[in-house]
Amino acid sequence: MSQHDYVLDNQAGAAFRADVNAALLAIVGLNSGATAPATIYAHMLWADTTAGVLKKRNSANSAWITLGNLNDATCFAGALTAALIAYAGSTNLAATDVEGALDELDTEKAGIALKNIFQKAQGAQAIALGTLSGTINTNANDGNIFNFTLNGNGTLANPTNLTAGFTYLWNIDQDATGGRTLAYGNLFKFPGGTVPVLSTAANAKDLLSCEYDGAVLRGILNKDFR
Repeated sequence: MSQHDYVLDNQAGAAFRADVNAALLAIVGLNSGATAPATIYAHMLWADTTAGVLKKRNSANSAWITLGNLNDATCFAGALTAALIAYAGSTNLAATDVEGALDELDTEKAGIALKNIFQKAQGAQAIALGTLSGTINTNANDGNIFNFTLNGNGTLANPTNLTAGFTYLWNIDQDATGGRTLAYGNLFKFPGGTVPVLSTAANAKDLLSCEYDGAVLRGILNKDFR
């Protein structure tokens, strides 16, 4: 631990060299010490060994700003998180590491009403539910495209975590036997109130498209893709 006033006095050679070395030691040690340096400058760094944090003097040289912890990889997470909060316009970021803060920013920023222009094609990855029957559950937090194959009659239950205004797709295949039927949860509504019937041929492929209006899923079943 070392601190220095960063004023090099006129003195004999050996003493001057010792003074320079002491200043360099203070620099590489981030002015570490149990108390603040006696001589302080705007934007100066101080490794506060009492509190175990790295501090920076503000531009007015009137106060210390805590940047983060000294002894772990999250040292600058506090400063980064503060910057991300300002960027996202949100105080909901609670991450204590850089990766976590960026992940939370993705979520926060996605909720901001911005018009985006992408340089490359964008798409959503389909969620493979596998081959199944009986009650079929889908979680809209996982995505908005779901694929499954029926090997028996099933019921597509009301999805969880729906978002108003989003479109959700279910790619529904018959197995090699075919003839499987599908019922729907009460959120699914269809034109004229008529519940559609799946294609029944072996390996038939149908697509259920729904838009959630905040109350119900308005659905259309497109059938027998070949």
